[in-house]
Amino acid sequence: TLGTGIDIVDAAQSTGLTSADAAKRLADYGPNVLAPPRQRPWYVQLALNFTDKFMMLLTAAGILCHVAFALDTAQRENLYFGLALYVIVILTCLITFYQERSSASTLGAIKKLMPT
Repeated sequence: TLGTGIDIVDAAQSTGLTSADAAKRLADYGPNVLAPPRQRPWYVQLALNFTDKFMMLLTAAGILCHVAFALDTAQRENLYFGLALYVIVILTCLITFYQERSSASTLGAIKKLMPT
């Protein structure tokens, strides 16, 4: 039992901590609660959306479209495809960022309603 009143072999035989032991541990270690996770700043959250693997793949495709356009400027479609890919990446990252912030604020409001 290691002096805790907890029987690790047969939990039904456990008596638990005495009130004095519980008060001492509360004074020594504080309440038994989880610390809330650290919040990331908004600009870090936004930057992480741009470093998503799929977004990086679309950005690389846009760069390749511009390289192809630079090699053959008669093919203007490559320029337009590259620009379209950049617009898709930017809009997708902004929408994802907005949704993540919105859901985080909703969860924060729900958390405030819960008893402590």
